[in-house]
Amino acid sequence: MLVTTLARDDKLGHPFFIAKILELMKDEEGKQTKSIVVHWYHTSSTYAFAGKYSLEMVKEVGCTSRKRRRENVSSTSTVTLDNVDILVYDLSLTKTGYLR
Repeated sequence: MLVTTLARDDKLGHPFFIAKILELMKDEEGKQTKSIVVHWYHTSSTYAFAGKYSLEMVKEVGCTSRKRRRENVSSTSTVTLDNVDILVYDLSLTKTGYLR
């Protein structure tokens, strides 16, 4: 599921961030969701409602004996629901990465 969260201190001035929920972390009793593991989407457009979104990736360096190898790895993080406001959930992107 894709969700939008309110953006704070975004350098492009976007009103929200988009994330794909990968995992729900429940409380000790397993009744209430306390945090979520997400994979972030980003856009380079200054207008967030019309920009093309793609998965945010980070470069990870793998060490071998002779070569250093860089590969793209998904940028995931764990977000505590006490610290974030989910504005919209179950939204979708088109096949080309734009908001529907």
